Amino acid sequence: MLEQEAEGGVCLPMIYEFQHPGNSEPVKKSVPIFSEPVVFNEHSYRNFSADRENSELILFHNRDYDRAYWSFFDRIGRWSHCGKLYWPWGYDYTKPQRIRLCYNNVQLKDRAVYVFGTSDIPEPNHEWRQYKKKITGKEWDFDFRRVFFSFTSDITKEPFRYWIEISGREKTAGNARNCDLFVDDKGIVHLLWMEKSCDERLREKFFPDEPLVYSLRYARLKNQKILDRKEIFSFSEGTKFPSGITNLNLCWGKFFVSGAGRIFIFCVVSGTDDSKKIIAENWLIELDECGNVKSKRPVDFKKPFTFVHTAGIRNGTKPSGILHIYGNTAGTDNEMWYGCIDCQG
Repeated sequence: MLEQEAEGGVCLPMIYEFQHPGNSEPVKKSVPIFSEPVVFNEHSYRNFSADRENSELILFHNRDYDRAYWSFFDRIGRWSHCGKLYWPWGYDYTKPQRIRLCYNNVQLKDRAVYVFGTSDIPEPNHEWRQYKKKITGKEWDFDFRRVFFSFTSDITKEPFRYWIEISGREKTAGNARNCDLFVDDKGIVHLLWMEKSCDERLREKFFPDEPLVYSLRYARLKNQKILDRKEIFSFSEGTKFPSGITNLNLCWGKFFVSGAGRIFIFCVVSGTDDSKKIIAENWLIELDECGNVKSKRPVDFKKPFTFVHTAGIRNGTKPSGILHIYGNTAGTDNEMWYGCIDCQG
């Protein structure tokens, strides 16, 4: 008789510290502290960032739909502070509610903590929800339409500031998803996110004149004020791609800040051709310090990436001239591939 799998419950979360392969020291285990008992389930959301210069860490864990718990590991080697981060309120919904944020980009820098995330709540528009149920046959459908940002100047002393909405596609049931963030030495926050103008399944019935456009967007902030916004690129319905993409379904990007301080974005554009084969294109874009595009060139990997992670400064990687990439590639199933680009030239 098979035992029923546990779907949730109190647990003991741990952080494992692995040494360099040449180091014979055993793996170290560390137990973070939380302000309340943390309940995990089989589908949880966690975020982690490392400040390499100060040897400090921050760990977040989402709880239900209203808050996340955080735990801070200091340079002395202690989980010394913990607290809660409550999500923003959606006052403009028919039924006001907290807007749970998931897939958050987090950076810890000199004890300041920056959080950039995407709304992830059940579809709040009842009419759209019922219409999508007819299409999918599912009771639930989740909203990824708004991106928000908050920060604290010192996680050990100051609460998080009010949330500001960076962008949203609520009016046309579109899509907005955070891609990445980094904070430069001047305290300017650089944000990167993607947008899709509308849900094409609902377009004919609810907003037939809305064009379908995918775009990658960028903004700079300081002290919760938006300095400027820019569109890195956009593709409308019917765009011709060199790779043969006829149905676009994703624009994505990740920052890379080189050891020399140059700012790059590694971009993924993916979709299918007329035979439903998955195709992707990868691009490397360089920005100046104000976010203007300086150069753009295709990256000719043997297997183009369809979704990526990068070894960046938010996770404690030492700045260098080499961009390290890992992720999914076109034409492979359940595989992670590695690629690298020399950005020193």
